[in-house]
Amino acid sequence: MPKKQTNKKNSKKSQKKQGINGAKVGLAIVLVALLTFGGLSLARYLTDENRKVDDRSDKNTAELFEDDGKKSDEEINNDSYDRKDEAEKDADSKIENQTNDNGKTVANVSISSAGALSDKVLASGMVSNVIEEGGSCTYAFTNGETTFTETTTGIANAKNTVCSSVTLDKNQFTEGVWEVTLQYESTTSEGQSEATTFEIR
Repeated sequence: MPKKQTNKKNSKKSQKKQGINGAKVGLAIVLVALLTFGGLSLARYLTDENRKVDDRSDKNTAELFEDDGKKSDEEINNDSYDRKDEAEKDADSKIENQTNDNGKTVANVSISSAGALSDKVLASGMVSNVIEEGGSCTYAFTNGETTFTETTTGIANAKNTVCSSVTLDKNQFTEGVWEVTLQYESTTSEGQSEATTFEIR
């Protein structure tokens, strides 16, 4: 009789252990299912967000090209000139801060126009990075070994210094190609332009 009771107790313990193990397996399956479902949901969410970002980017790009397409030729040219003006201003700014061995500002001098008109020869120029009155503007005309000069005065305006133009009789020039340069000098700045050529016929 005692042996039968022992067997019954062992059987109950085995059944209880199996029940616990079954519960653990069930819980593990539920956890795996939840993790799998959560991972799929997260991946789907991220995919949708990336798609929304791409759609917004494509829309913005399309609007940009559409706006450019609406610009007239005049507006496009104005944009180009604005960029050119900014580049020239940057160049003038750099030159304005430069000084030569004499301690003077390096003047950015240029010839605005030069050439023969009827029986006259005309030339004009400017200093783009200096604004001052009374500077000396010297035009030098050269053809081979022949050179002569004309001097005028610099006049300040709101943006730069204009060198007064010169008007010469055409009969002073022999036929051929001439070069003209402009030298500017004041108490605070000086500089010389590159040569500009014109032809006398």
